[in-house]
Amino acid sequence: MTVFDAVRQLRDASPDVTGRPRVIAIDGRGGAGKTTLAERLRKVEPNSAIVHTDDVAWNHAYFDWGDVLAENILQPLHRGKPVDFRPDAWVSHDRAGSITVPAGADFVWVEGTGIIREELGPWLDASVYMQGDPDEQERLLVARDGEPEFAPRGRL
Repeated sequence: MTVFDAVRQLRDASPDVTGRPRVIAIDGRGGAGKTTLAERLRKVEPNSAIVHTDDVAWNHAYFDWGDVLAENILQPLHRGKPVDFRPDAWVSHDRAGSITVPAGADFVWVEGTGIIREELGPWLDASVYMQGDPDEQERLLVARDGEPEFAPRGRL
């Protein structure tokens, strides 16, 4: 499938969305290509934005960020509002910037491991799950992040 076809299929999956962006989740294991896909989708659909769950979860409990994402990003998007959000951990650790989505975006690609879950379902219009070869995903993760201290080799 081409990226153009993927955008068309994701648009067709939520035909009744008006007055706000379509919110599309991109999930999968580390190294599966979530960020790469989100960037390709944004290039094809230039009036779109990417939200990385890694930014929401930065210095936060591993998967305990769903409420923060829903309340501060997904719910405002569903009301057709722009987003300019600084998570508490960003403030307390002096991380610069904020998570922003401009008003009037057609799509918001929310990418990250764990984004597709029941509690966030009401705020997602469609989803994509990235699956790849586990050995290749591990190679990509090690190339990007270095060898993890917590995982035995071959167990990412």
